[in-house]
Amino acid sequence: MSETRRKSRRKNAKRRKKHPVRNFIVLLSVAAVIACTMYFTISNLGNARNMLEETAYPIKYSEQVEAAAQKYNLKREYIYAVMHTESRFNPNAESRVGAKGLMQLMPDTFDWLARMRGETVSPSSYTDPDLNIDYGCYFLRYLIDKFGSEETAAAAYNAGFNNVSKWLKDPNISPDGKTLTNIPFPETEKYVKKVDYAEKMYKKLYF
Repeated sequence: MSETRRKSRRKNAKRRKKHPVRNFIVLLSVAAVIACTMYFTISNLGNARNMLEETAYPIKYSEQVEAAAQKYNLKREYIYAVMHTESRFNPNAESRVGAKGLMQLMPDTFDWLARMRGETVSPSSYTDPDLNIDYGCYFLRYLIDKFGSEETAAAAYNAGFNNVSKWLKDPNISPDGKTLTNIPFPETEKYVKKVDYAEKMYKKLYF
């Protein structure tokens, strides 16, 4: 074998010995690229999800909500949850039974609350956001004070406090006389769950 061929083999052998280290470095580089790609993909997915959630559960009428939350000692996320569930923030919303505005108050409820407050309210102002939110939150505060919890207050807001007062006296509906474990109106049961879920979403996203 010629000297030239022997030298060539020795060089190739040296190159082969270096290959494992080189391969390891390449693998590390590839792994780093993959990890970075996955991180940014997951981050972008998380941001996209938050954006979708914020679109589904927006913040609107924040000035009125802030004022009412302080005035009536209510959690902002609870007010937003009720408003979201009631009207989806449509100030001109009107239900099939005549409930009006952002907080979907009935005209007779407006009149009753106005008498309690020593005020006079014109029917033409029922859908005014300032008045509607203020009266709706005033009513929520009344119901929470009467029944002791946001959940029971939400049930009364939907079904009427006379119905809830009866339910609390029925051990099949309320074993402890304070909480509702078996709401007899499917619509109200669904409503309470919606408010509870929306409140959690608002707390998660904003508060």
